[in-house]
Amino acid sequence: MESLETVQMDSTKQITTLSTAAVLLLTIFLEKLVLIPLWKNAAILSFAGFLASVIAGMAARTFPQISRSSRLFMEGAFAAGLLALGAFAIRNLS
Repeated sequence: MESLETVQMDSTKQITTLSTAAVLLLTIFLEKLVLIPLWKNAAILSFAGFLASVIAGMAARTFPQISRSSRLFMEGAFAAGLLALGAFAIRNLS
């Protein structure tokens, strides 16, 4: 059975990877698919949320003494980025 710390670091690594991919996909989405984006603030919030999630994930892995608060911030930023991306995509693709 894996220790709690190992599971937490693995989840941090996974969310960081997903956030990095989301930043790339959002960039491609804005560049190639949407000529005149609506709700630009949602795209900005999404980008900021995913970027903050990546930075917080890196901080959690680099500085173990702040990993708990950094992980909580990372998860919140990822959720905010995901919700904003969903709203942006629904508005622009409908």
